[in-house]
Amino acid sequence: MVGFLNAQRDYNHVGRPNRDTLIRHRRSMLRLNTAVGRRILHRAGDHRAY
Repeated sequence: MVGFLNAQRDYNHVGRPNRDTLIRHRRSMLRLNTAVGRRILHRAGDHRAY
């Protein structure tokens, strides 16, 4: 049980900065797109035409 908890803590320690970076990036894209009134930057994998 202790091994599992340690592994989970290690995973969260690595995963949180990645998630936080993704959130900051998406918020920045939203601010830029809102400022210019168009979708300038798209999310990865979103290839629809606007």
